[in-house]
Amino acid sequence: MKRTFIDSQLLIGLLNPKDAFHEVSLEIVRSKKVVLLEAVRKEVRGTFLRKYNQTCIRILQIVNKVRLLKLENPEEILEFAEKELEKIIEQDKSLENFYRFIFDRIRDLIMDKDRLIEIPRYLDDYAIEILASLSHIGDEEIVVDLNEEKLRIRNEIYKIVQDVDFKQLRDLEIFCEAAVHTLEEEAELLTGDGDFYEKAHIALEKLREYGYYPKFSVELIKP
Repeated sequence: MKRTFIDSQLLIGLLNPKDAFHEVSLEIVRSKKVVLLEAVRKEVRGTFLRKYNQTCIRILQIVNKVRLLKLENPEEILEFAEKELEKIIEQDKSLENFYRFIFDRIRDLIMDKDRLIEIPRYLDDYAIEILASLSHIGDEEIVVDLNEEKLRIRNEIYKIVQDVDFKQLRDLEIFCEAAVHTLEEEAELLTGDGDFYEKAHIALEKLREYGYYPKFSVELIKP
């Protein structure tokens, strides 16, 4: 089966059940031989952890308010916490799917005031669990690293396409890594980023002008 690379947006969608790309990412993993590029894994590790930590700070503020409440009824506690959650989302809609994702994980704990103290440790452990999953789907190793020779070729490819206006340097790194891994073996690169899709096609044309012919297609995926 042909290998399939997925970009950071699709991988984050896979990790976050509330993400717009979650269902389509799940279907890709179930139906294709998905392989993670090291550059994608590194980007997602940083991006996901940053968003996760930002979200946890606000969620724990809700937990602390619940701790100080005189309410004892679990349903009333949950109702209060959900209203506080909506206030936070209204202030920061950019992280809405993370807020809902993490709140759902602690919903049962937040209803039990005797277990509120467990929530910070639970969120820390859950982050470790998620990040560990970046190297595996089930028991299958899916991260592709660059050896010394491929690093040399990657650097040559980078020099050729470095003036292509990728939105971020990490996008350029992901493209170069995908190109190196497909000089001999065919693959597809699936992305949820329209800008990356366009710039990757421009970069592929530049590589062909210089005699490099990566055997990978770039496909734009929509939620």
